[in-house]
Amino acid sequence: MSDSGEKKTMREGAQQSAVDDKSNFGHLIDAIPAIVWITDPSGDCTYLNQNWYEFTGQQEHEALGYGWLDATHPEDKQMSADIFLAANAARKSFRIIYRLKRQDGQYRWCADTGRPKFNATGEYEGMIGTVVDIHEERMAAEKLRNTSAHLQLATSASNAGTWELDVKTQTLTWSEYHKKMWGYDPAMQNLVYEDWHRVIFPEDRDEAFNRVAQALQTREQYEAVYRIKRANDGVVRWMKSLGRYDYAANGDPLILTGITIDITEERNAIESIRQKEQKFRLLAENLPQIVWVSDFFGNHEYRSSRWVEYFGSDDLETGWISRCHPQDRDRAESEWNRGKDEQRSFQFEVRIKDLHDTYRWHRSVAEPITDDQGKVVKWVGAFIDIHDMKTLEDQLNTLVAKRTFELARSNEDLQQFAHVASHDLKEPVRKVKTFVDRLLHDFKDELPEKAVSYLDRIDRASNRMQAMINGVLDFARIDSSRIENERIDFEDLLSKIKEDLELLIVESKAHFTYRDLLPLTGTPILIYQLFYNLISNSLKFVTPEVTPVINITTERIPYSPASDSSGGKSFIRITLNDNGIGFPAGHSEEIFKTFVRLHSRDRYEGTGLGLALCRKIVDRHGGTIRAEGVEGKGAKFIIDLPE
Repeated sequence: MSDSGEKKTMREGAQQSAVDDKSNFGHLIDAIPAIVWITDPSGDCTYLNQNWYEFTGQQEHEALGYGWLDATHPEDKQMSADIFLAANAARKSFRIIYRLKRQDGQYRWCADTGRPKFNATGEYEGMIGTVVDIHEERMAAEKLRNTSAHLQLATSASNAGTWELDVKTQTLTWSEYHKKMWGYDPAMQNLVYEDWHRVIFPEDRDEAFNRVAQALQTREQYEAVYRIKRANDGVVRWMKSLGRYDYAANGDPLILTGITIDITEERNAIESIRQKEQKFRLLAENLPQIVWVSDFFGNHEYRSSRWVEYFGSDDLETGWISRCHPQDRDRAESEWNRGKDEQRSFQFEVRIKDLHDTYRWHRSVAEPITDDQGKVVKWVGAFIDIHDMKTLEDQLNTLVAKRTFELARSNEDLQQFAHVASHDLKEPVRKVKTFVDRLLHDFKDELPEKAVSYLDRIDRASNRMQAMINGVLDFARIDSSRIENERIDFEDLLSKIKEDLELLIVESKAHFTYRDLLPLTGTPILIYQLFYNLISNSLKFVTPEVTPVINITTERIPYSPASDSSGGKSFIRITLNDNGIGFPAGHSEEIFKTFVRLHSRDRYEGTGLGLALCRKIVDRHGGTIRAEGVEGKGAKFIIDLPE
């Protein structure tokens, strides 16, 4: 007996909700005080609720398929199999009474009832049914048949009542529990046949009593399922009655005896399954995607109407693989097999041919449905048409490529302009400086003191202008510089920088501390410029009475899988500390912006481009630079460069 699978609400991007609904469905079925089973069209049992395993002690792999027959009594096994197979072949309801082995070794009489299940298109999907322990009722009935005794009080089953009807007098004798089930006072006496059937739903009454009349003719046990509206509170309940006539020696019926079981929860559970399946199909049919459900191996159990609209009815059996673009077919089949083997959700993009032989891009998504042991039993999936999106994506890529080319050309034009403009600016500044120098050299003694002061100011302004032009050129060149990584001896690089800054170092009596520095990787000329700017800043931004002290250290920062920012790389961290004027804590980012100065030119010279240039160099190498400072107590620069 089998679980035809619960079909869950399927929406794009919401596959996980299907798994959650399946789990809730399992808990609901397990709460029913009966064994529930489901089979596929071949008769293989694909689902048994937890009550079966608790009753028989079987494991899932032992019970599914036809393994449930192994729990039946050897004398009942063949009979049970024959009845079930015949009903499955005829696709008709059936009922079997057999002995089922409980996990303590005792055989118990049980009633196994099943009915066929069809989908909305009339396709047979298998059987669904219940197994109810009727051992006590069976023993009571056997005792009645063997001893011709009247039926006594209700059986020990908490949801079943017993009754007997005197055929001649129409006197009805109910157990107290049966009266309670019907909504009567358990102490009530003199109940008649009318009290029985007047609470049965009118639309169910004829069928129920036709079963009783048929049993009288066939002299066999009857079974009837119907609804009642309880006499005391009007609550509707589903009931199942099983009964048999006892006959006199002359063949006249004497007593009709039987039991009634409240199967409301069982019926509600079956109805819930039906409603969930109906809801899933309703939603699936209204989705614009092609929705499907398959067994573990990929054999489709359901396809939405969109499947036929897109592929055609001929492809219901041949499948979607044959419709894939030849260039995508192997990849699509490989992705499906990998997802199935690894038992995980998956998705991939594939071109699929429609009824007009036009290939359109689709995203295929699939989500596994698992049983209580986490084993995949089904797949729920969809084909989502993304052709328009892919077309737009291609158009965007083309547009981006065009804009990138235009931007590169614009940058090249800008670089050429910067070089030309800087060359044109350098020449007049150079001439201004030259003639200022000549005036001071040739006529300094003849000029008034105030005129000499003006010329000094012009000279300083020209120097700043020249430094500014050189800084702008350097800043512009960074974007055009190619990153050609080399191994750089850091200590050797610092020695060259100290040589170039020798005059400033001697004048300020600066002191450097560093040892055993790790080698760096990068473009030598850019790395040189990076540390030249940092060191010259440390020498420049210091109070006159303080001797500059610059400390440089390096350490290796290994790659950490837990770090999202490392990009799978290891880094060399360079830390440069100085004892200069520092800067306010809130300006640690502002100092890296172009042309930003925290101090006036009268106190400290500079263009406002040095640290901006440093950040640009570090960014070009895929690294980071940050600053920490305390005003009046020095600054610290931390640079991380990829190893």
